[in-house]
Amino acid sequence: MVYIELNMVLAGVVRHPEQWPWCSYQEWMGRRRRYVLIQEQTCLETLGNPEVKTFRENYRRLIDETISQDKCRREPAWTESIALIEQKRAELTKQLPKLRHSQIRC
Repeated sequence: MVYIELNMVLAGVVRHPEQWPWCSYQEWMGRRRRYVLIQEQTCLETLGNPEVKTFRENYRRLIDETISQDKCRREPAWTESIALIEQKRAELTKQLPKLRHSQIRC
């Protein structure tokens, strides 16, 4: 769950999930009451912690620690592999012969 909350932090859009109004952090912290998507009690029971106050404290602390310890940076392995795949795709596209419409048969 923390990973999802930190997506916009990781992308550099915001510095903290509380600044991104469309993430579930707003619901978990009790800041969004209309148009909620999370079934809070069901989730908390599944996580084994039915106390919403305790969950909020721990969740906020975990997110804050992750940000302060700079653990939400992009991992080079992912970023570099995506860049490599895109480079290969571009190379292969250049190698494709240019076909005229009349040469293509279905």
